[in-house]
Amino acid sequence: MIDLSKQYSFGQIKSLAQGFGYLIGLGFAIAAIAVIFYFTVGSFKFLTSGGDKNAVASARDMLVHAIIGFILLMVMFLILQFLPEFLGFKIKLF
Repeated sequence: MIDLSKQYSFGQIKSLAQGFGYLIGLGFAIAAIAVIFYFTVGSFKFLTSGGDKNAVASARDMLVHAIIGFILLMVMFLILQFLPEFLGFKIKLF
């Protein structure tokens, strides 16, 4: 295994797997922020719909999509937590 921190001066990143782990963590953070923002916008649209059926349906769809996105994030997080251990890899992604 090549130590990337000595070869290319990447600091704390010692392997490609560790660098990939940092990128996955960043990707999950960005996706979580996007889901929270989408949920907030959907909630605001729902509160300001004023009883209009089309606006309520649009806001409800946004809320449902945000909840589905959150569930998918949780499932992907669990898969990425346990899949390397199950396959016998000794890397820590998060």
